[in-house]
Amino acid sequence: FHRLSKQAQESNHHLRLLLKHFEAHAALLSEAEYQERYLNTLNNYYNSCHILGQVDECRTVMEKIAQINPSNPKMEAAVFHNLHYIQMMYHFQQKEYIQILDAAETIKDGLKKYAANIPKNREMAFRYNLAVAYYFMGLKDKALDWLITIIGDVRQEVRQDIQLLAHIFHLCLHFENGNYLLIE
Repeated sequence: FHRLSKQAQESNHHLRLLLKHFEAHAALLSEAEYQERYLNTLNNYYNSCHILGQVDECRTVMEKIAQINPSNPKMEAAVFHNLHYIQMMYHFQQKEYIQILDAAETIKDGLKKYAANIPKNREMAFRYNLAVAYYFMGLKDKALDWLITIIGDVRQEVRQDIQLLAHIFHLCLHFENGNYLLIE
């Protein structure tokens, strides 16, 4: 309730209590169902910490997710995409774009390895955010490469907002590069 009603402080408190309960019964975390619930709770807790600017807690959550020993391939993919996505968001918040680029190959490999188990909206968000990070680091050609993977994706029903932004971003980069004919 608190998370959905944008009451971050209350949400943070209740999620912290829930995490303490999970961690007090660590034996349950070897089962896929409880691992998934724990991961979802950690993810929601991270979001509330992020909103509240609790940087140290954000790092603690990332460490806890990294320590999850996945019980099956689906859970392995969930740990991969949740961990790398929140790390990406953390580094964006801290303006540590080089950290995002350092993880780019790992993310690219993981997107390929876990393709069947990563939600398509999350995959699209990874691609777009990598393009933005490359752009922020002045690597426009790499940014264009990632944008093309979005523009060329035929699954038009997935993250249409990101697809539209990718088209606009793509045109802006070509304009910056002096490719005016492409824009017309």
